[in-house]
Amino acid sequence: MKKSGWWLSSLALGSLLVAGLGRYLTTRGGQATDAAPSAAAFENGMKDHQFGQRLFLDAKTKGFDSAEALAQAAQSIVIATKTDQHQPTVSYDRDDLIEYAYTRSDFVVDRVIRSSQLHAGETFAVLENEAYNARQKVTYHIAGYTLMDQGARYLLFLNYSDSDGWYIPLGTNTGKVNLDNNGTRYADKVIQAVRDAPTGGSQGKAGVREALLTNAQRDTQIHAAARAKYARQIAADQ
Repeated sequence: MKKSGWWLSSLALGSLLVAGLGRYLTTRGGQATDAAPSAAAFENGMKDHQFGQRLFLDAKTKGFDSAEALAQAAQSIVIATKTDQHQPTVSYDRDDLIEYAYTRSDFVVDRVIRSSQLHAGETFAVLENEAYNARQKVTYHIAGYTLMDQGARYLLFLNYSDSDGWYIPLGTNTGKVNLDNNGTRYADKVIQAVRDAPTGGSQGKAGVREALLTNAQRDTQIHAAARAKYARQIAADQ
């Protein structure tokens, strides 16, 4: 698996799920189409992406290797606090396949570093590419995304979706930099659970885990560079 498979840009959720989760649910239901692999082959592949009750879904998207590249690509760079997290949305089509899955969260702008759209004190919506499916009792991490923490401050690198009216962090987890150090962050708990999960001798599962941990380490380095790059603005906002 290529590391770029875990990076997420402002793509539609439906397009990400068609080749992955949609086929997985189809084959599990015993109604595989000609376009889908056999049920056994696909289910085995998806099991390599499942750690406990968490399913990490691939998405071939653009990634970033530096804070500078991230800043150049972002339409908006702001410091903001997550104030609300709505119930996850998991939508099924008439064939009982998942069309899309996401969680919408609300943020308030604490400080604008660069943006022609957002202003200090403004509330805005963010599409978070993680969703809990109560029906399946599984959490989907689209492109490896992890939810941001309620009440926490973030340095966000965002692009806006005109069609949907929400913002999307660039590079999946790369474009959301946690600025709070109180307690264990949710993302850290997820990565630790992946690190501790047994692979059962599966090379495929071991490869997925290695990619997740490698990307998390890359993001940690980029986040440190981003905090240093915007240290003055971060300090002024405290």
